[in-house]
Parts: sequence; structure tokens; C-alpha cells
Amino acid sequence: MKCRKLLAILLALVMVIGLLPFAALAEEVPGSSPGDEVSDKIVADQNDPLPEGDPLGTDPEGEPQDEPLPEGDPLGEQPPEVSLLNDEHAESTALKRTDRELSGGSYYLSGNVELNQPVTFTGTATLCLNGYTLSCNSNMVITVNGTLTICDCAGGGRIEATNKNALYAIDVGRSRTLNVEGGTICGGSRGISGSSNSKINISGGTIQKSASSTYKALEL
Repeated sequence: MKCRKLLAILLALVMVIGLLPFAALAEEVPGSSPGDEVSDKIVADQNDPLPEGDPLGTDPEGEPQDEPLPEGDPLGEQPPEVSLLNDEHAESTALKRTDRELSGGSYYLSGNVELNQPVTFTGTATLCLNGYTLSCNSNMVITVNGTLTICDCAGGGRIEATNKNALYAIDVGRSRTLNVEGGTICGGSRGISGSSNSKINISGGTIQKSASSTYKALEL
């Protein structure tokens, strides 16, 4: 009987002890915090070496490298070529010092020109002085045997007979036509001389003679 009471007491104590709460303590490293493990992993990932081939496109100094554009300029950033179609003298011929006779057409001065000998214009022609000087050390500079129009798109152009014994700068042949729209025509005893039935139309420019001449600057 006593054994049964003792066994019952022991069993009750075991049951009471089994019902008591126990704190489950996790083992922690002294001096650490719960976020240290995550932070250490991030730092480790950042320090990992990059794969070969420089996938980020940086040079050894860390600066981004510009990739070359494919051939053909697909972005159209190349400046367009300058077209001569808008050039006022694109279809004109530059007068040369060796010219002696010029037929109809458009001519211009690309610089100061001193003729080796007077030049004759035949047919219907236009001469733009373009701000330069056409000269000749002879008895004249130009002979008109057709219809010639003289203009000066740049301003300051001249036709000058430099020989002190020159007769005139321009001689207009019989029944020929000269139209002066610009420029200065000077030198010789007369600036312009016209023959019988020649037509000289002055709408611009200046006609001058040599200072010592007793003739008119324009003689018809």
C-alpha cells in the first residue's frame, strides 16, 4: 500500500515538472546583431570580382566607353555637303588674263585680272565684276561686238585702262549694245566710246576718264 502511494506521488511530480515552461534560448555570438549576417552577405557580393569581358562597358579608369557608330552615319549627324546650286556664279565662267575673244554667255571675275591684251565680246554676254578689277595696259580693255551687260554683284568692281595713252576703257562697235548696271569704268581719254548706231544704256555704276583728258567720259 505504501509503495502505491509513493509511486503516485512520483508520477504527480513528473507531470508537474513536465508542465513547467522552458525558454528556448538561441546561442548568439557575443557582440553581434541579427542584421550583421545580411550586411556581411551584401558586402561579400559587392566585392566579388566581375566576370571577364568588362560587361559594364567601362575602361580601366572606370569611365564609360563610347561605342563606335556603325558605318553609314545612321543618325544623320554628318553635315550636309555644300551645294553650288545656290552660288550666284555656279553656271558662269571665270574670265582669265589670257582670254582674247569671248562669245555669248555669263562671265565673272574670281579675282583681279590684268589682261595680256584687250578682250572682245561677241554675241550676248554678261560680265559680273564681282568686286574685282579688270585692267589692261593697252589702248583699251574691252571691245563690244555684240551685246554686253556689265554688273557688279559685290560692289567696288572696276574696268580700268592702265596705259596712260589709252583711248578708252570700253569701245562699243557699230550697231552694238552695252548695258552698264554697276562698277566703275575708267582710264583712257574716254571711259566709254561708241560708234555709229551703237547703244549705250547706263542704269548704274560710274564712268570716268583720265584726269588729263579733254574729252567727255562717255563719247557717242
